[in-house]
Amino acid sequence: GTLRECFVDLTSGLFNNCSIIVTGLANPIAVYVYNSNAYVVSHDSSSSLKCPIDNLSGVASNCINAITDSSSNLVGAHGIIPYGNYFYIANLDGSTLSRCSINSLTGDLTGCVNPITDGSGTAILSPVYVNVVNNNLFISNEGDNKIIKCSLNSSSGNVTNCTNAVTDASLFVGPRGL
Repeated sequence: GTLRECFVDLTSGLFNNCSIIVTGLANPIAVYVYNSNAYVVSHDSSSSLKCPIDNLSGVASNCINAITDSSSNLVGAHGIIPYGNYFYIANLDGSTLSRCSINSLTGDLTGCVNPITDGSGTAILSPVYVNVVNNNLFISNEGDNKIIKCSLNSSSGNVTNCTNAVTDASLFVGPRGL
């Protein structure tokens, strides 16, 4: 797989001048740019890549494994989102949600906790994608036909008070995105 960079025409909203900036990725499925790094998760891989972005050219290159903690286990990673000093990663095939600390100097992800729980000790299962709005983590849960909303603690990274954000489950059958 590849990672492409495209410019957005501000008038039409269309992509143009697209170019491949990273090659050799194993089925990349989600990218998040954070502090001059592109973080790429691949469904077919048990890793997350960190690709430094050149400040002048905007090109990402020299991708390396972002997770330096060898005990971390990502299985079928699909979604990735930063919040505070942490990255949250949805592992669809592993049916878990992971939380990794962000090293502020290197951008490496360390001390990954997998699975993280909802505050009551229950693992969050079947996550596909994650997003953060204000102090809330939203998780599309394909297996349970839910969009889950959890409170986030920016200091500890803990997830608490998880509830179904949608009262009518028939509205979201197998949600795969947010």
